[in-house]
Amino acid sequence: MLAIIKQIIKKIKVFLKKIVDFLGKDIVFFSLLIIFSSSISFLLGSLSEFNKQKKENISKIELLKDKKQEDIYYVASKNGKRYYLPWCYSGSEKNKIKFKSQKEARKLGYTPAKSCPEILEEK
Repeated sequence: MLAIIKQIIKKIKVFLKKIVDFLGKDIVFFSLLIIFSSSISFLLGSLSEFNKQKKENISKIELLKDKKQEDIYYVASKNGKRYYLPWCYSGSEKNKIKFKSQKEARKLGYTPAKSCPEILEEK
């Protein structure tokens, strides 16, 4: 296994040397610099969107904590096995059913959706 890895690394080095010899060091350097900076920009943009989504989820959780229990309802699909808060549900409207509580949903065999992290445990 180690010998195979060494052979692969050797082939990569030979390939990179051929590219540098063909294009020149300056072009290879600037190409790698552009690829690196593009990758960093993409990752920073993704991280920014992730943080934005996290803040939205936290604000939704705070709103839920402030609401009275009777104001909160849950939804599920007649054909599914998971229940959601209304803004997490993306199923068909014609198959949508509502529950007044998580307890009611669980009694009918539904479980909390993992894609809806705002679902809080009822007390």
